[in-house]
Amino acid sequence: MPEQSAITGYDIIGDVHGCAAALIALLDKLNYQKDRLGVYRYVGDGVRQLIFLGDLVDRGPQIRLTLEIVKAMVDAGTAQIVLGNHEFSSIAYFTPLKSGFLRPHTLRADEQIKQTVEQFEGFAEQWQDYLQWFKTLPLFLEFDDFRIVHACWDHQAVAAYRQAFSTNRISPKRILECQDHASLSYKVIDRLTRGISLHLPEGQKIMGRDGYLRHNFRVNFWAEDASCYDDVHFQPDLLPPALGVRPLSETEKQQICHYAKDEKPVF
Repeated sequence: MPEQSAITGYDIIGDVHGCAAALIALLDKLNYQKDRLGVYRYVGDGVRQLIFLGDLVDRGPQIRLTLEIVKAMVDAGTAQIVLGNHEFSSIAYFTPLKSGFLRPHTLRADEQIKQTVEQFEGFAEQWQDYLQWFKTLPLFLEFDDFRIVHACWDHQAVAAYRQAFSTNRISPKRILECQDHASLSYKVIDRLTRGISLHLPEGQKIMGRDGYLRHNFRVNFWAEDASCYDDVHFQPDLLPPALGVRPLSETEKQQICHYAKDEKPVF
C-alpha cells in the first residue's frame, strides 16, 4: 500500500451496485489497468488511489465480479472503501440471533438482497468470505483536505464513535450491539450509512417508485436556514406539495445535523 504522503490524487466512485462492466469502463477511463496479478492500479503520472463509497452489492447483474475487483484493489492498497448501507444490510440479513436474524427476513428485505443471493448460489464459501470482509470495513475516512462517508457526515456521531471505540471500523461486536436500536453502535452505523430520515406527520405516507409505502423521508445535512420539508427533502420520491411546504418543527430541526459550506469537502 502506498504511503498516504506519496499519493498525488484520489478518484472517488459512488455506488457500483453490481455494475461491473460500467466499473471496468470507468477504471479504464481513469487510467487504472490490471497488473500481472489481475489487480487494477493507476498507470498514469503520479500516484493515485481509488476510494469507493460503498454499496457494491444488490441490484446489478455482476455483483460477484464487482466484489472481486474492488476487494483485490483494497487488499493491494490501490483503493480504499467505506461501508455502505447495502453491505451492512447484507451483514444483518445473515447474522442469526436467538430468534430470527439481525435484519428480519421480510418480503422487502428478501427483495433487496435477491440479486446478491441468486448470484452467489453455488458460491456459499466465497460469499461468507465477503461477509467477513464487510465486517472489517471503516464507517468513515478523514484526510487532510476532505472526508469520506457513505450517506451522512455527522460530526457528533463520528466523534462519539471514535471516543468510544478508538477506531473508524465496525466489528462483529459492534454489529451484535445493533440489536439494541438505542445503542451507540446502531445509532452511528445507521446515521453514517443510511443518512437522516424524518417521520411524516401521523397518517401521512408516500408511495415510492419501488412500490413501497413510506412513512418517512430522507433529508440532507447541508441545507442552510431550512424552514420547511422541501428545504431538506432528499430522495427520488417527491413529497406531495402540501407536505413540502409544511414547516419544520423545532424537534425536527434538532434531529438534523448540519455540515457547513466552509468545512472540508465531504464525499
